[in-house]
Amino acid sequence: MADLSGAATAASPHSEQHAHGSLRRWVRPTHAARRGLVVLVWLVCITAFAALVLMMLEDTPLHNASSRALSVAYVAFMCRTFALHGALAALFFAALAFLLRQRVAGSALAVLSAAFGAPFVTMLVGRESIDPQVPPSREVRVVSMNVLLTNADPQPALAFIREHDPDVVMVQEHTPAWHRALTAALAQDYPFVINEMRNDAFGQAIFSRHPFAEPPVLRLSERTQAASARVTGVQGLHDPQIRVVLDIDGQQLVLQNVHTVPPADRALFYEQRVQFSEFIELARTETRPMLMAGDFNATANSRHMQHLLAAGMRDANAIAGAGLGNTWPDLGPLRYLPRIRIDHTLVNARVGVRRHVVGPSIGSDHRPLLTCITMQ
Repeated sequence: MADLSGAATAASPHSEQHAHGSLRRWVRPTHAARRGLVVLVWLVCITAFAALVLMMLEDTPLHNASSRALSVAYVAFMCRTFALHGALAALFFAALAFLLRQRVAGSALAVLSAAFGAPFVTMLVGRESIDPQVPPSREVRVVSMNVLLTNADPQPALAFIREHDPDVVMVQEHTPAWHRALTAALAQDYPFVINEMRNDAFGQAIFSRHPFAEPPVLRLSERTQAASARVTGVQGLHDPQIRVVLDIDGQQLVLQNVHTVPPADRALFYEQRVQFSEFIELARTETRPMLMAGDFNATANSRHMQHLLAAGMRDANAIAGAGLGNTWPDLGPLRYLPRIRIDHTLVNARVGVRRHVVGPSIGSDHRPLLTCITMQ
């Protein structure tokens, strides 16, 4: 025991010297390592500046874009989608630049971080005009949820519905299994149902306490469907986008369930733009109170959403002052990264917003939405 202790004691100074040497190399990198870090910092700075300029200037029309313009729009869309992550990355590299005594790069990156992050600061502290308060008897509560087709446990989703007791439940990724579970639990309280269940991720359903004033519309226009040669797949333009008109005590409310194509590649991005063009046309032409809700697969700062807002829709999250309201991803390793908001509730000028809430985890990669509205 004495010999072993002595050996350990004798080795201790060398171990400490090795540890201190490693620490010094980390805190004070070699000349070659420092040079590499400086190059990296400047590359990040230039790339971030180019991305910001692209985000600010790109505004390709949704229709009739050339192949090159579509590619530029796709890159700009992705930059806007992950602008929050860009802000955090720029802030990290700004700190690294200052540690490397690269003050110009550090200052530039700090400014770029602020520019990327400015819209999110506005979301945190800003609020649009507060809609007038009305008696609770005139309030309509709408839940929208992407339930995830592989989610085998409907109980968290049902618990959210029971807790908030909505008038309408709008469902995305509605499968036969989910239809059986929701119908068994909701049929008594929600007798008016329209569904287009699918075995893939793009079925939809609407469960309502109130009757339908018109026959439901299951899909977008024939012109939109003609833009895609795919009848099935990740999501084609032939997939459901259910629209109903509710009769609520003699007043009509238009509800549009939304699940646009995820822009995983340029072809799908093109289809998403066609889908948004249809929603924009609907926003421009519908004069009755209207609400759109669902998985838009686009963030609030995307050009798609900005065009939709310019067409007369309003963001319920912004009206209610609900902060970032981030909804995705909420499952798997990606849930530990900062989330983004791709699930939205939009209303036109004839609908007031009293409350908007992002719900808890329901076993899906998306969080549900609750929006309390009034009709004017």
